[in-house]
Amino acid sequence: MSDAVAEYLKRTVSAFGDDNTLAINNAIDIDQARASMLPRASARTDLGLAPDGTIIGCIGRLVPVKGHAVLINAFARIASRYPDVSVVIIGEGRERPALEALIARHGLEHRILLLGAHNDALRYVRAFDIFAMPSFSEGLPLALLEALAGERPVVGSDIPSMAPILRSCGGSICQPGDDADISTKLIALLEIDSDELKKKGAFGYEYLCNQHAIEDFQKNYLSLINTMLISNRGE
Repeated sequence: MSDAVAEYLKRTVSAFGDDNTLAINNAIDIDQARASMLPRASARTDLGLAPDGTIIGCIGRLVPVKGHAVLINAFARIASRYPDVSVVIIGEGRERPALEALIARHGLEHRILLLGAHNDALRYVRAFDIFAMPSFSEGLPLALLEALAGERPVVGSDIPSMAPILRSCGGSICQPGDDADISTKLIALLEIDSDELKKKGAFGYEYLCNQHAIEDFQKNYLSLINTMLISNRGE
């Protein structure tokens, strides 16, 4: 699903090598994804969120590898500076009690919201103004691609599967596990006006259309299958 996964397999499993391993980047049906997204106001209403204010959003299972605790600590560093900003996390998992306790220690129960699992969370991407993905590890993160489909500026970890995408889409790259670095990247985005945020989102969307469209994904798989069929006939 990505160059990062291919390189990991070739490095750790002897059966995988340059001669028998092909990476085909994950993709999404961009038109379908955008059609399923609610407008910003409707998405916030459905989620029970206030219509105004800036939201830093995150979608993912509540497990340690997703780095939600790092995002919470990062926001705690800057929360007093930005009283109209909140963090919203959509997802459920075993880490919930620990995250709730961490939020309480920071006294941010009303500004960091764990909304639990929602069917088709993609619908709510446009409720966010900034999309954060502070993961320690990913294959090729579909949630990141979905955020780009919603034309949201993105902040993500400097890990092999995400860093190339973030560099190419104009996203902000932070060191995994480094809440100080994440808070710095968030400040940089929170300090620019809404028009500049929209430009960043539009730039990311253009990258998505050029590099992760479902049509190219399908063509690459058809090409692979045809190559294998020709090779098998030759045998």
